[in-house]
Amino acid sequence: MFCIMSANDSAPAPTRYPPFLLGDIHLKFLSFRDLPASGLLIIALPQYSSLCYISVGSKVMTAEQWQTGRENAGLTQVVAAHSLGVSQPYLSQLEGGVRVASAELARRAAKLYELPPSALPLPEPLEVRAVSPDDLQRKLASLGYPGFEHVRSKTTSNPAEVVLSAVVKRDLDTRLVEALPWVLTTYPDLNWEWLRNRVKLQNAQNRLGYVVHLAEQTARALRGNQSAVPVLSRWENELEEARLASEGTLCRDSMPERERDWLRTHRPEAAAHWNLLTSLTAEQLPYAAG
Repeated sequence: MFCIMSANDSAPAPTRYPPFLLGDIHLKFLSFRDLPASGLLIIALPQYSSLCYISVGSKVMTAEQWQTGRENAGLTQVVAAHSLGVSQPYLSQLEGGVRVASAELARRAAKLYELPPSALPLPEPLEVRAVSPDDLQRKLASLGYPGFEHVRSKTTSNPAEVVLSAVVKRDLDTRLVEALPWVLTTYPDLNWEWLRNRVKLQNAQNRLGYVVHLAEQTARALRGNQSAVPVLSRWENELEEARLASEGTLCRDSMPERERDWLRTHRPEAAAHWNLLTSLTAEQLPYAAG
């Protein structure tokens, strides 16, 4: 099943169309391997007045991740299939990109192959799941954030989903906001397309853009994080193209007007560029010095 929505909808409610109807409007793809990693196609259709998003569901794990993950774990297809509870031919199809696994199977494979959190399945809906501050803290702890090492978490979360859940919050504790650049610096291999597309639908690209900027500045200053710099620089430039002119905050929408007035003349230059009212800089991050 597919869905089509206008890119101009402020609160999109996807309209679903069966595949035969999409065939009538001449939208074709050969297989899931032809789709971007996000599973989201953005195209213009003559039957609609504006750009449209076509969502066909996100790919939870790529064929390459299935194969290299198993090989790096030192497992044969027979042994891996048995451990995952599937047949060897089915696993072979997953590794060949012929089949797409369920989110639950992908999560079991990520655990078996000891893949990084960025390989964990991401939710398919375009809507953002509401996450409480306590749950967000546990999710950050599951990723290894040093500021929350005292917090226990039973499951590991995908870093892209964690960042999305945070940047769309109207108000968020400063300690949680400070953790976001660390996530981007630590997991530069996350699914950026998935994150960008959903952030833009929530008009939160300025927030993400500034967080990416802080992450890049932090990565440049810390040893061992230099490899993340090119990735972060690229995505800061990508988000630059979608930068909003409207003024916002870095997850502090309840900020008093007096503080807003003060920040308009005292905020960092980069924050002003991203039209955000915040005083947070990379130097203030608790992990920036170590």
